[in-house]
Amino acid sequence: MLLINISNSNFPNRYCLHGFSVTFVCMTLQQWWLDARKQLTGIYEEREASNLIQWLLEDTLKLNKVTYQLRLPKPLADNEQLLLNAQLARLVKGEPLQYVTEVAHFYGHQFRVGPEVLIPRSETEELVALVLQSVPKDARVTVLDMGTGSGCIPISIKHARRNWTVNAIDVSGAALAVAKWNATELGTQIGFAQHDFLDESTWPQLVQPHVLISNPPYIAQDEKTQMTNQVLLHEPGIALFPEGNDVLIFYKKLAAYAGKHKPKHVFLELNPSYASETGQLFLSVGYQIAIVQDMQGKDRMLHATLM
Repeated sequence: MLLINISNSNFPNRYCLHGFSVTFVCMTLQQWWLDARKQLTGIYEEREASNLIQWLLEDTLKLNKVTYQLRLPKPLADNEQLLLNAQLARLVKGEPLQYVTEVAHFYGHQFRVGPEVLIPRSETEELVALVLQSVPKDARVTVLDMGTGSGCIPISIKHARRNWTVNAIDVSGAALAVAKWNATELGTQIGFAQHDFLDESTWPQLVQPHVLISNPPYIAQDEKTQMTNQVLLHEPGIALFPEGNDVLIFYKKLAAYAGKHKPKHVFLELNPSYASETGQLFLSVGYQIAIVQDMQGKDRMLHATLM
């Protein structure tokens, strides 16, 4: 047996060679954690780096906060260390944690995510909460989510309201494949369909909802300078930026649809910079509106109710 030192920063521990196979000398989870934090500090602030590593380990090794602490002094298996090193290399290159682990936590559930879909945000959890708080739980309603992505909105709503009929559409077939997988894994029955909502000729094919929900693309092109490369280089632009120069195009179409098909409730996530203009669109088609702030104090959600 020959012991050698490996200087590659992604593989800092020793190896031993058995014939043609290579296996790791035992490294504890605590040792791996310390080395990973060293590699990520400088790319991220130390606290953020520590949190990223803990979340990575919890999702990859299927640990909770208690078992995570118990596992720290114990050695990693070779296959675990190989996987974690590969994942760490992706984090060092700036790839979002949720794409590395293929897991996003949203409204108490774990969703599969990948570059086909936007990573669910906490602001969207607030939108789901607003829907559930505003519509009576015993109401028998039909819901339509426009631009569903990973399916986090309709699946979370269906989990909480089993008596509601929930439907969702997206222009992307790849996104719908992810959403359908999530719905199956999380035990929810959602009516998915592929539609380009901007094409008004498709509207007659849609289920007529009592509740219309959407977190549409709403970031203006000139706001890109305020965004990180982690988002710009990895998350799908089709889910972030409206095509063309009209940042309100999706909201204009949603208001036109609401004015024609009269859902009782409309719930939207907003670009805070355009909250007032978005509200005016729904006032003009006969709705009462409430602009709701998120936990950061930003005008993030709209609840429009048919007068």
